[in-house]
Order: sequence, then C-alpha cells, then structure tokens
Amino acid sequence: MKIFSSAIAAVLFSTCLLAGAAQANDPISALKKANTDMCIKIGSNVPDAPKDTKLTAPYCQCVSDNYWASVPKAQQDELLTRGTSPGIQTSMDARMASAQLACKKKVGF
Repeated sequence: MKIFSSAIAAVLFSTCLLAGAAQANDPISALKKANTDMCIKIGSNVPDAPKDTKLTAPYCQCVSDNYWASVPKAQQDELLTRGTSPGIQTSMDARMASAQLACKKKVGF
C-alpha cells in the first residue's frame, strides 16, 4: 500500500501537468489513466496488488477510480490550479487503503 501511495505521490505533479496538456477538458481523467498505467506496470511489485496478472489491470483501474472518487472536488481543483493540495497529501494513505480494500473485494482476490 505504501509503495503504491508513494508512487502516486511521486508522479502526481508531473502527471498533472501532462494531464492538462493531454486532456484540457478533463485532467482528472488523464491523472486516473496515468495512475492506472503506472499501477499496471509495477503491479506485481505492489504488496497489496493481485499476483494473478489477469487481475492486475481491473484492480488498478478500480483503485484509481475509487481513489479519485474519494478526493473532494475542491482538492482536485486546488491540485489542478496550484500544482499541489495539502488535503490530498494528508489523506492520500487513508484514501488509498480504502480504495484498495474495496477493490480487493470487487475484483475478488
């Protein structure tokens, strides 16, 4: 869990910049896609991820969707306008743990 959270934190700002360039109308969707793609690439190295590679992509997509759904719009806007959000940073681990738990049950591993 900590590795996945740290990986998201490490690329959040740069991904945000790329997201704005790639999808000006919906940068959060671009962030979700980047988070999902990163998770899939490192999937088997993440302690809480499924070891069955067929489950990695659905799990990663689910975690990214659930995580970003838990981030209040005000914090998303703050991230997009300022490049950082203290609220996102403060709550990242708890939100990620909740998303991972929900997706373990949903994906079924």
